[in-house]
Amino acid sequence: MQKTLKPLTALVLVVSILLIVFINTPWARPETWLWGAFPATAGLMVLAILMVGDALNGRPMGLIIDNRNRMSLSKLQMLVWTVVVVSALIVYAAYNVRLQVQAPLDITIPPELLFAMGISATSFIATPAILSLKSQQTPAQADVDTANAAPGTLQNSGKVFGRSLVSDASWTDLFQGDEVGNFDSPDLSKIQQVAITLLLVGIYSAQIITLFAGLTAPGAKLDSLPVLGQQFVVLMGISHASYLAYKAAPHTASADPAAAAAAPAPTPAPSPAPAPAPAPAPAPAPAPAPAPVSGGGT
Repeated sequence: MQKTLKPLTALVLVVSILLIVFINTPWARPETWLWGAFPATAGLMVLAILMVGDALNGRPMGLIIDNRNRMSLSKLQMLVWTVVVVSALIVYAAYNVRLQVQAPLDITIPPELLFAMGISATSFIATPAILSLKSQQTPAQADVDTANAAPGTLQNSGKVFGRSLVSDASWTDLFQGDEVGNFDSPDLSKIQQVAITLLLVGIYSAQIITLFAGLTAPGAKLDSLPVLGQQFVVLMGISHASYLAYKAAPHTASADPAAAAAAPAPTPAPSPAPAPAPAPAPAPAPAPAPAPVSGGGT
């Protein structure tokens, strides 16, 4: 089905982008807007993302709904870090332009922050790869029957659980398993991921806001984003490693190949007996030979 951009969605998207530009204009006074520019920019970016998701999938959270019609935690994490870092860079650049410094976009991103974003990108890439391998495995029929009994229309691919409709995607997908065997069970690795992501993103955002709040008048160029603590990066790496390891572990029973082989083969329907061939017609009897004519003597 072809996607169309609804007029209201398009209007909100355009207005969000224009407001991002407006609140970060070089002629604005930093002492009056800088402390709130970062959360305002981030909020408007989120609004624009919601409008794009609505245009693509018919739901505001469409950008984090995967091809299984479930909300994806790895997609959500990638979007969250993108919004935080890009919003900070926009405000940094606008502030530097206001100061009329050289190379206002020459802003350093600390290695720890790059590592954190790289870890999120790794999970974003590895998650569909792991699920693709599991989609080639056949689940036990009992698990499929249990999944079929749940609300929504099951559309599994091998052992990977999915739904047939985008409208069936739910926020609970962020906290539950991905397989037919554990789709309705709490996934502790996902719960841990959500908690740690909220912690790290919250702390880092507070660092940025605190930095901006301390700039009450134009001063020196902002040339580096705040440093993310190494211990937090290690914690994030451990969390993502356990998340991927748990996702790779089997959570659904496999179909028993012996039982499948022992099942009786379906009896083919009997084919109709061929009609008897018609008997050949008898050959016609040969005509009798004419009797010889005897001649009289003189």
